[in-house]
Amino acid sequence: MPIVVPGACTPLYRRKRVSTRRGSGQYWGDMNEEGEAHGWGAIRWDDGDDYDGVFKHGELNGRGTYTRQSKSQFLIEFEEGKPVGKGEMYENFNSKKEMIVYDVEFDGSGMLEDCAPTVKQRKRLPDYKEAMIPVCGMLSGPSGGPSSYDHIHPVSGELIWARPSRADYVLFNAEDCRGKIVLVRRGGTDFTRKLSAVQAAGAICMVVVGFNPDEKKYQRPICCVHTGAVGGDDLPPELRSLECNIPVIYILKCLEPALQNGGCTAFIHFDAKSPPGWKSGALYVQGETKKLRNPEGEAIAQWSDADLNFTDEKAMIGSNGQVVLLSAKDRSGPPKVLNCEPLNTHFKSRRDCKIGILGGDFALYEFRMSFGDVTWMISKRYSEFDALDNVLNTKYGLPPVGLPPKQWFGLRDPNVIQSRHDGFNLYLNDCIKRPVLVLSPELQSFCEMPEEVINSFKKN
Repeated sequence: MPIVVPGACTPLYRRKRVSTRRGSGQYWGDMNEEGEAHGWGAIRWDDGDDYDGVFKHGELNGRGTYTRQSKSQFLIEFEEGKPVGKGEMYENFNSKKEMIVYDVEFDGSGMLEDCAPTVKQRKRLPDYKEAMIPVCGMLSGPSGGPSSYDHIHPVSGELIWARPSRADYVLFNAEDCRGKIVLVRRGGTDFTRKLSAVQAAGAICMVVVGFNPDEKKYQRPICCVHTGAVGGDDLPPELRSLECNIPVIYILKCLEPALQNGGCTAFIHFDAKSPPGWKSGALYVQGETKKLRNPEGEAIAQWSDADLNFTDEKAMIGSNGQVVLLSAKDRSGPPKVLNCEPLNTHFKSRRDCKIGILGGDFALYEFRMSFGDVTWMISKRYSEFDALDNVLNTKYGLPPVGLPPKQWFGLRDPNVIQSRHDGFNLYLNDCIKRPVLVLSPELQSFCEMPEEVINSFKKN
């Protein structure tokens, strides 16, 4: 008789030893009336490999994540236990070596452990990835008693997905989760059981990812993690009682792609003036391939009003515990904003260059900059944008959107000129919305900011 998992969201969610074509193992998840693994679940086979995904009539059938103890992982579709179609393979997964990602394809001719992919091509990962994700803190308190956000505080660390992703039992990858922000999927069982497993693994924060892709905004009531006893005879003694000691936040399912499959660094901050009954904030994801310029308190400088859609009344709490105002408090009118808009493009002969190169010409792109009532013009060529991008990338580890590609022919084509000008304008506007860059001497010099504008930034 399958054992019911306490706190399960459905009466068909069970714990049971099962046998698949792959072998025997322990299963946690949805079952049909015949007692077969059917729906979403997780299995850990006796040899240590595990799978987290969709089952049908006792076999892997649907999209899921297959993880080998040899530190490789597959995100692929299965049919009757066999991998089919296109997917991704991660080598050196959760190891100290550099993770390598491949695009793979299987023809469904055999079990995953017995066959090689018919296509295996190394995937070129972007040098830099970042995202700003709105989040909402989850309440905590005893069942039927008062709840609060006392456990909610800013954190920074590496993101990692729990295995199994519903985190309804001792985590398969508990050792890898220590000291990290752990991502779990909503569903299967209650939040108390999830947090008990995640907290026991030594995580510094639990992020619950919703399951409804049509859910587009946060709504009350915000879910609550109940402290106290955690039911279930399948749990070891250390997981049967819960005190909420780490932040627990909720993220909408539609925002999951921004989490970049874990393996990246994130900062979680909270709005100092959340509406009554809420604890709102944002999670800033910074790609794994860039070294963080400021891993703790200074990271707040990377935030902006534009990123968080804040008004002039808003503030954020940094990971150093200090409240940082994102807008000046003493403005009576709307806040001043640094703006940039494209103007004209004209060509200049290289004979006019200081370096004395003869022949040919180059394009100069003009922009109108403004800050409040102060307006000025700048003219820049591609090489100047390229030099700026290299400095921002190297010194601050926070490159904005990429520059238009270099081009050697057709530079006088009106369509090429317009496309480049629009690209440069997008790049500049991405730069000037970031306080950490606006306050940098490199961007100030590039934009030829008047002294009164620079002094205003320093003051506020």
